[in-house]
Amino acid sequence: MGRQKEMVVALTGHQYQRLASKESYVVKWMKRILEIIGEGQTDFVAICGGAAGSDELFGRVCVDKKIPFRLYLPTEDYRGKELNYLKSHCSFVVAIADEWEKGLDTKRDKMMVDDCDILLAVWDGIPAGGTYQTIRYAAKQGKPVIFMPRTIFKREIL
Repeated sequence: MGRQKEMVVALTGHQYQRLASKESYVVKWMKRILEIIGEGQTDFVAICGGAAGSDELFGRVCVDKKIPFRLYLPTEDYRGKELNYLKSHCSFVVAIADEWEKGLDTKRDKMMVDDCDILLAVWDGIPAGGTYQTIRYAAKQGKPVIFMPRTIFKREIL
């Protein structure tokens, strides 16, 4: 019998300002969807982009749930020391370039899509920004996308 191919899940999502203080709902959804996807998987890996917001939350959820993950960063020093916690818990870091240049975040997002089996999307439904562009790229590549329910963005904060 051959070894089961690993299941690779990546995430695209908004930064904190566009999450509009819905982080706790986003984290609950991430935990639940990872449980569903990972059920029965013996070789389950995640890819995290390391940006502030959804990416960072996703990496922390992976740490909490003991899901091995890879950090795909535009540069090794992306966000400075802010990512030290995730770097210390990830399987490895993929740095796209040595120095920052325009478009590296898009290149990183495309590489994440290319390397995953399923893309998770924390998207508010507004057709603008990097999350939207990543979703469009995934669709062109024929990658399945699982969307967080947009109703989460409409919930009132208690």
